Amino acid sequence: MSTRISFAQWGSALAILISTMALVVSIYEANLLKEQQRSMVWPYVSITMQYHSEGFRVQAENDGIGPALIHSIELRHRGQPLTSWFDVLDHLQPGHQIGYDIMQSNTLSGTVLKAGEVKTLMGLPWREDIRPLAEQVNQLDYRICYCSVLDDCWVLSSEDEMPRPGKADFETPFED
Repeated sequence: MSTRISFAQWGSALAILISTMALVVSIYEANLLKEQQRSMVWPYVSITMQYHSEGFRVQAENDGIGPALIHSIELRHRGQPLTSWFDVLDHLQPGHQIGYDIMQSNTLSGTVLKAGEVKTLMGLPWREDIRPLAEQVNQLDYRICYCSVLDDCWVLSSEDEMPRPGKADFETPFED
């Protein structure tokens, strides 16, 4: 019995090896393209306080290169959940005399922040009773879950310097 391998068998083995290598390269290239797509639609949301001569405001900014789909928001002060900007005012400054006529507020829940967009969430003009409130607003704890158009999600928190990957484990009790 001869154990000699024929030229046809060598050719078949070589064809299988080349096909396997081509498959591995194709999978690698597909993964590279997927990562490139992700980087082209990456949102990066931050919350900032802006002070100016006319008043102050809380803003959400998308400094990323893709839109941010705002999934859910949670706002707390010393562990107590807050449900709206007027709830924030009532909690931080009971008996306040601030009304819709002077407060600027916008909804963020369920919206999309375009790349480069800045949205004022809450703004108030300077008045004697508002100055202490501006410092108290800085003490609010927040968590915002946002996603890219490819459904990659991050949670931005007042506790972390950078958004961390993952979906929110909280509902949206805050209605802006």
